Amino acid sequence: LLNSVTWSVLKEWKHTVDAATKNTIVYVEDYSDCGSRFSIRDCNERFELPSVKANYDDPYLLVGVGVAKFSGSGRYLATRSDSAPSVIWVWDMEDLSLSSLIVHQAPVVFP
Repeated sequence: LLNSVTWSVLKEWKHTVDAATKNTIVYVEDYSDCGSRFSIRDCNERFELPSVKANYDDPYLLVGVGVAKFSGSGRYLATRSDSAPSVIWVWDMEDLSLSSLIVHQAPVVFP
């Protein structure tokens, strides 16, 4: 996150499971006979985020945060890392912390 006047770094976030704190809510998409639904997972439990292995021979390799969108109020920032395309990271701009993780079964595509 950059200061819009000085272009200095205000905050830098890591897109790792270690960024989750006890206040982070983790939603995980599950499939059942009734369709998909989200369950809440305790972030104190150890879990792995779904990720894709980078092919460094690919000339179109995407690395880093590929999408970042602010909420309408500007309070939240949703990001998607290219190394974990099925995970949405929701950052709280008031206290600059990770608010929630939303783990989907398939890669998330933003319009």
